[in-house]
Amino acid sequence: MWMNSLGSNQIARTFDDKIIVFRRIDDIIVFATGEDEYDELVLVEVVDFLVLLISLICEESKGSKIDETWLLEGNIFGKILVAIDEMMPGGVLEVFDLDEIINMA
Repeated sequence: MWMNSLGSNQIARTFDDKIIVFRRIDDIIVFATGEDEYDELVLVEVVDFLVLLISLICEESKGSKIDETWLLEGNIFGKILVAIDEMMPGGVLEVFDLDEIINMA
């Protein structure tokens, strides 16, 4: 299941109706989980958006393979966290405009 997640979203449902959507970017796996109003359709959009966001932020700085060590060095991880916080302030999904998020981060 992990190997198939490179380049495409994978969806799993837990025994208590929580939904997990994940996707690999090189050596990093991006997860989104939800229940109730955050169904698999919304979570797929969130994961796609996060993958694009991480790729763009990392492309500005490196332009090659994304790995865990490089992601945690410098200010890349901080930029990604700020972007996620701007996208989902207080855990509520609000902003899906990539240019707006990039400018905020």
